[in-house]
Amino acid sequence: MKNDLNIHQVLSVYQSIVTHGREHNGRHSLNGIEADSGFDGYTVTLSDEKVCLTLHFHNHYDLNSPNRYAEQAFFEKLTQIEKQYRRPQNP
Repeated sequence: MKNDLNIHQVLSVYQSIVTHGREHNGRHSLNGIEADSGFDGYTVTLSDEKVCLTLHFHNHYDLNSPNRYAEQAFFEKLTQIEKQYRRPQNP
């Protein structure tokens, strides 16, 4: 999975969650995904009930999950959020 991660997609989904999701105690959630950022803005975390993806400075990241099935379900949620809230491209 490490080589397949699209950092731009993850950041786009993060922004969609912050923009369109519900805020609770400084965290935002949308369609089963929670989004959070570090105090300095350089660390972004997306998580669901099983998987936690943390993006660090210079596009380094950690992915914690119990198995590949949980990862697959997590990334499917990210893809759905991306499709639902995708910004139109400039012509």
